[in-house]
Amino acid sequence: MRDQDDAIRGWIAGALGQLGPRAKRAVPALVKALEDRPCENAPAVSASAIRLAIRRIGEPVPNIPCIDPFGSYESGQ
Repeated sequence: MRDQDDAIRGWIAGALGQLGPRAKRAVPALVKALEDRPCENAPAVSASAIRLAIRRIGEPVPNIPCIDPFGSYESGQ
């Protein structure tokens, strides 16, 4: 989840989500990646894949707000 390529982060999150509860050890890395890129309002953003992976693993998804540089606010969920 440390890769800077957002598409790769999305693919990794998808694979971890498919593992479900067996990927529980990856949740801290998923949360960190979500904190790095919480916004979903751009193409190929991994945030939605990360949130889905955390849900499939069975953990609560943190509510990390999205504040864009233009000052608008979007809830993290």
